[in-house]
Order: sequence, then structure tokens, then C-alpha cells
Amino acid sequence: MPGTDVRGWRSALIAFAPLWFAALLTLTLTGHGFVAAMLMGNAGLLAVLVLLTRRLTSAPPVPAHESPRSRATLPWQLGAIAVVVSLTGTRAVHVPVWSALVTWAHALGEAFLDVRWVGGPGNAVANPLQYLIIPLAVLLVLGARPSGLGFGRGRGVGITTLLWAAVPAAVAGVALATGALTLQRLVARILGNTLQNGPFEEFLFRGALQTRLRLLLPVPWAILLQALVFGLWHLRAATDAMGGDPFAAVAFCIASQTVSGLALGYLFWRTGNLLAPSIAHVALNVMGQTIG
Repeated sequence: MPGTDVRGWRSALIAFAPLWFAALLTLTLTGHGFVAAMLMGNAGLLAVLVLLTRRLTSAPPVPAHESPRSRATLPWQLGAIAVVVSLTGTRAVHVPVWSALVTWAHALGEAFLDVRWVGGPGNAVANPLQYLIIPLAVLLVLGARPSGLGFGRGRGVGITTLLWAAVPAAVAGVALATGALTLQRLVARILGNTLQNGPFEEFLFRGALQTRLRLLLPVPWAILLQALVFGLWHLRAATDAMGGDPFAAVAFCIASQTVSGLALGYLFWRTGNLLAPSIAHVALNVMGQTIG
């Protein structure tokens, strides 16, 4: 993955490459060879998109959006993000106020949203609360600025959004034309992914975690670390998808979500705004559902 510091990117990728190859090998040895092949193709597509993104955007400046107070409270900000990531990733720990709010939001979604259009009505309300509203409020109280969390003016947002949405749009167009996908189901997938994960996961991992890590680490390592956290955050769902096999689940997280986290983290860094990675996240998810 290219960038302004070639040696930094090379070091980060060299550190991640053995994990990726080991993950693909583990998937193959545990009977998921087809999945491994699909994930190799996905990584290739993301690599092309990253290279094109580099050509279409300029190198971002050193972050200057943080106040002295925000930098002083950085450990508390990272601690708050770690708590949110842990609670949302496991969902097994009962925390009185947090759990009550999430339960209330989930019930609200189930009562008022249509499962035919949003997939998971409860999550469509609870996830924005958990991934965006609560952590954003905490970070702002601790001195973070919206512009430093991905809500500032971006660079090359329009062209990169079109780039990352092109292939998913083409896949959806073919599926519609051949009758493999209906317009209603396509709209439902877009709405479901938008309300349940795309923009809100992008804030939690790229807007919040990556920008905080960027204040401590060089860009390549900040992106790699948030991507690894993003990948393992999906472990519970991956374990279910892999039939309860923990080794295959970890391998899937590294070969799939971590790779996506790297690419989306790079896109966010180059554009400086959450819009492009949010739309790309939704588009890639919809494409995966269509192909799968």
C-alpha cells in the first residue's frame, strides 16, 4: 500500500503479509478453500482500488485538527473507544446503563421499522447509537474536534466514491439484468447495510480509532492496527459463519475484514472524510451479498 513514507508502508505490509498468508492457508486446511480463493480475489480488487485512489488523491497533510486539550486526553479517548469496541464486539457483558440503552434502541427499531427493507430493524436503531452517537459524544466531551474525526472538508471525495462504487454497481446491474436480484431486494440491502453497519462502523474504526492512533503512530501502523482490531471485532459473527471453528473464524477475520479495514482505512486517510469509505463500505457489503 503506497504512501508518503514508502519504507513505513513496506514495513507494515511485511508485518501483515505472514498473517494474511497463514489465514488463507488455515482456511484451506479447514475445508474452506473456496472461501480462501474468493478472499484472494477480493484482496486483489481492493489493492487495485487503493492504487487508483493514490493516483486520484494527494497526500494528506499532517493532522492539525486537534486541540491541546484533546491531545492531553488522548489516553482517555482511546480507553473509551476500547470499551465501546469491546462491548459491541462481544455483546456478552451486561453493563447497566449501556445495556438498557441498547435494549431500548433495539426494541424501538423492532417496533417501527420493516424487516423487509432494513433486514434487522433492531440493529438499524441500536447500532447507530452504539457505534456513532455514544462514542462521538464521549470524544467531543473529551476535547476531540469533529474535523479531526472525519467530519471535516475532504479531498477527492467525489471521484474516489465513484471509483469504489463502480464495480459493486456493475455487479448489481448484471444481477438485476439477469433476474438474479430484484430491485426491492437491492434497495433493502443498501438500506440495511447503511443503517446497520457502513457509516457507523466507519466512524468507530476509521473516524474514531484510526484518527486517535494516528496521533501516536505513523500512518501505516495506525491503519494496520485499526484494521486488525476491526477484523477481530467480527470474530463472533465469523465463528458462527465458520460452523463454530475458532481457527477458521480467526483466519476469516484476518483474510476478510482486516484486509477490508486496511483498504478502507487508506481511503479514509487519503480523503480525510468519512463519506467515501462509508459509501464504499456499503457498496462492498452489498456486492458481497449479491455474489455470495
